[in-house]
Amino acid sequence: MEFGPVIFFVILFGGVALVIFGVIAAHKAEQKRIAELGAWADTHGLAFSPAKRHKTTYPASIFKRGHSRYSRYHMVADLHDATPGLEAPAHIELFEYHFAITTSNGKSSTTTHYYHSCCAAYLGIDFGEIEIREERFTDRIAAVFGWGSINFEDAEFSRRFLVKSPDRQRTYAIIGPSMIRLLMQHRGFHIETYGELLFIHISGRASVDQFERLRSLVAGIAAQIPRVVVNEARARRGLPPQTEAGDAAPASRSMFMQSQSGGYD
Repeated sequence: MEFGPVIFFVILFGGVALVIFGVIAAHKAEQKRIAELGAWADTHGLAFSPAKRHKTTYPASIFKRGHSRYSRYHMVADLHDATPGLEAPAHIELFEYHFAITTSNGKSSTTTHYYHSCCAAYLGIDFGEIEIREERFTDRIAAVFGWGSINFEDAEFSRRFLVKSPDRQRTYAIIGPSMIRLLMQHRGFHIETYGELLFIHISGRASVDQFERLRSLVAGIAAQIPRVVVNEARARRGLPPQTEAGDAAPASRSMFMQSQSGGYD
């Protein structure tokens, strides 16, 4: 009795069944993720849309990379009193972003997909143009040729983070001692600012944990903006300066104590 054809069809149908099972399992996992994100958005007063979008209006560098770009799982909300003493509403948007990069060796090509969890926030503060991320080995090589980071009095912060900006004075005004202490509590983030836009992304697909990390970091940054910068923003709105504004406000000090106890990690 010939078992060859029988074994072939058993293997074939078994492979097809595994593929179908994998597709069904992936779909169920994705639906579960959408439900979890939607529930988290409701808890925090964010409007949630899982729909895929192929265009973005943000100028961040990540949106210029690769191909097959899209975003999804958008959450938006207007926040009040995000920055102590500013008396101006803030706007926040969280979403997942995807792009792909294809490489070729002439005979074959490989496509790698990248997912990032992102947050765009307008806090009513003019940040200028600043980039902050953890330093890489290539950054140390670049520093040898004079393309280094802006240095701060905190040596550990300067070693750990790359900070770039065309305006050093504005950067030092924004990144004060309390902001440095806050940023040292977090890992894996990439910050870019463009005027009033604060954009942060971290590697990985969107999840409740990822979005909570971003929300926590943005809340911390909003609370630790130096008093002089907040009072500048108040002056632009025709408001008098406040002694307890920005990082000098009781709410900011309370939030920093929370970060020291591990509340942000």
